[in-house]
Amino acid sequence: MSALTKKELKTAIENCAKEPIHHLGHVQPHGFLIVFSDDMNILGISENLVEKSKLSFDELVGKCLSIFLGERQTNFLEKKLQPPKSQSKSAFFKTINPLRLFLELEGEKKPFDGIVHQSNHGCILELEPIDLESGEIKKDNFYQISKKSIIRFQHSDNLKELYTVIVEEIQHITGFDRVMLYKFNEEYDGQIVAEVKLEEMNPFYDLWFPSTDIPKQARELYLKNWLRLISDTHYIPSPILLKDDIKDTPLDLTYSTLRSVSPVHIEYLKNMGVEASMSISIIVDGKLWGLVSCHHNSAKYVDYSTRMTAEFFAQLVSLQIDRLQKNELQLDKLEKQTLTEGIIESLKEEKNVYGGMIKKGKSFLKLLDADGVVVLVGADKKKIFKAGITPIDEQIWQMKDWLEIHHSKDLFSSHCLSKDVPEIKLDETICSGALSVPISKEDDSRIIWFREELQQSINWGGKLEKIVLEKDNELVLKPRNSFAKWNQKVECQSKKWTPSEIEAAKSIQSKIFYVVTQNMNEYREELRRKELEQQVRIRTEELTTINEKLGIEINAREEIAKKLKEGMQLLEVTNKELEHFAYVASHDLQEPLRAIASFSQLLEKRYEGQLDEKAAMYIRFIIEGAGRMKDLIMDLLEYSRLHRNETPHKEVQLNDTYQNAIQNLTLQIEETKAEIEIENDFSDIKIMGNSSKLTQLFQNLVGNAIKYRSEATPQIKITYKENKDHFQFTISDNGIGIDPRFADRIFIIFQRLHTKENYEGTGIGLALCQKIVEQHKGKIWLDQEKSQSGKGTTIHFTLGK
Repeated sequence: MSALTKKELKTAIENCAKEPIHHLGHVQPHGFLIVFSDDMNILGISENLVEKSKLSFDELVGKCLSIFLGERQTNFLEKKLQPPKSQSKSAFFKTINPLRLFLELEGEKKPFDGIVHQSNHGCILELEPIDLESGEIKKDNFYQISKKSIIRFQHSDNLKELYTVIVEEIQHITGFDRVMLYKFNEEYDGQIVAEVKLEEMNPFYDLWFPSTDIPKQARELYLKNWLRLISDTHYIPSPILLKDDIKDTPLDLTYSTLRSVSPVHIEYLKNMGVEASMSISIIVDGKLWGLVSCHHNSAKYVDYSTRMTAEFFAQLVSLQIDRLQKNELQLDKLEKQTLTEGIIESLKEEKNVYGGMIKKGKSFLKLLDADGVVVLVGADKKKIFKAGITPIDEQIWQMKDWLEIHHSKDLFSSHCLSKDVPEIKLDETICSGALSVPISKEDDSRIIWFREELQQSINWGGKLEKIVLEKDNELVLKPRNSFAKWNQKVECQSKKWTPSEIEAAKSIQSKIFYVVTQNMNEYREELRRKELEQQVRIRTEELTTINEKLGIEINAREEIAKKLKEGMQLLEVTNKELEHFAYVASHDLQEPLRAIASFSQLLEKRYEGQLDEKAAMYIRFIIEGAGRMKDLIMDLLEYSRLHRNETPHKEVQLNDTYQNAIQNLTLQIEETKAEIEIENDFSDIKIMGNSSKLTQLFQNLVGNAIKYRSEATPQIKITYKENKDHFQFTISDNGIGIDPRFADRIFIIFQRLHTKENYEGTGIGLALCQKIVEQHKGKIWLDQEKSQSGKGTTIHFTLGK
């Protein structure tokens, strides 16, 4: 046949995988098969049994099974096949096998192991011959054999030792010339990991066998039926004859012990020089882990009990492998967890997490058994951190771009980048494998571990050439003719990433993400703190500047206050001196003024009529001037006394002071017929004050109301009201009034609003009132709304309580 195309080879492999090996419709001839119904009637028989019976199939089909077993064994079998209600037939049948049955064939009664199981057309009874004597012996020795083997299994501390034990024990109990342990990889290529054999046989140990040697449907069958025996590769299959109404549906022989195997496989064994073969499944964690493969250089039948013993051992070994594998995985997991925790703890102390990761580069490499690692941050080639052996930066960034397109969120792993990422041309000697996980989308960070090329030499059990034949218009694989060691060099590939390494990468990815996120939060918090510190610093500087200005201002104000205080002190001294001067002057001037007035009056009286008119007028001017001067001096003296009088305040009844003032004004009141109305009675009001001054206060204000009267009769109204801390009095009149423009002027000493010809006075009365009010913690003011020229005057004053 011409060279195969890839498509033709794929078709051939797929056709091989489609071969219905559990529906082949034949059995191996060392035993017999009977299909029967629940009422024990025959539905099908292997042809070799028909031949032994000397009857035709038509004479047998539909008959009771007793035609072969006799009535007693048939009844026994019928009762034996009734499962408990809690158990299915399939599960129950496994617990009763084998059944010791006898068949009378060709006039001789022979013992058989009867094995029953459920099929699509009913129950199947398979009968395998038994050497009664040797079988009994093996049964007796089963406990000793099992005990010894189990002890060896239990004392196997590692997988390699266990592999050796299982092949040795299986060989010991079965007697096969060669027993091998065949372990699958992820692609179901198998490697011989343990072997015992006859010395003259060629070794297969450490050889690999391609997955096509045991195609998919065969592997699935091994998961259901743990053991398969081929006692003689030269056997002639015996067809299974079925009743007409069921023969169009192939009989399911999944659980058959006599099931005939594929002719292709028989040819495979013959090419290998094998005359008899037995395979036992090793199933770990529900998956086909491998096979115990037994070969014999001649035909060899292994009875059912021995096979079940071997299967039992295989099941024990499966459990032991599962335990040891899990132990190894657990130890590996613990080591990786320890490394991961160490890395993460160190990163927590790092401000630059990514740089810190590379500081722990050795740990990162050890974690995944990698040769190089890079940490990439930012999509636009911002930062790259490297440790170990890595490609050049440009290739690394190309790799990252490719990962962001094809594996932006998930893990990516490859042990053959030249095949999986052909777009990027990497130096395969330093980078054949890679494993990558994204860390954070926020800063677009990612880790990539790299592995160097692992140049391997794989020894195959025969050259991996595919021979394909066309059969029944289909392309089918033909077994290879030679199983001599064939070496294949594997290049451009790294060591494969194991599930535990992938799990470790995912684990550290999530932990680093947490640290990076936390670090970013701390970084943001640090930035925010620095911003706040900057704002505080700026504000502090501003406050310092303001404080300095305030200090200068305060100093200036203090200096001003000091100068004011000094000025006030000087002013007080000056005022006291002036007051003293005024008092002294006014007091001392009285005497000479009195002399001037007295002698002027005496001169006027003595020379009355002797002087001309001018002299008399001059003397009159002197007398009038002396009188006015006397008034001024008296008022000035009174004003100065007001300042000098330091008599302590005592309780004063205001009504008394008012009455004293009215009494002093009796003459003016009578002359003018002034009417004084007191709106509120303040006879009970008492304050701390000076009685004489308060009398003068009322006297001056009421006196002014009378003095500055209009043509109308003076009407004076006095009211008061009490506030929280003072009493407020109001004295209003209907006199000539005051222009509001002079509201402040009227309280200035010697200020007069009228000429002396119109109204006598010195202009000191209201100044005295203001001074008296202030000495009693009060104030005095003109009501500018109610006081108008020609419309009367209203003055308010308060006295502190």
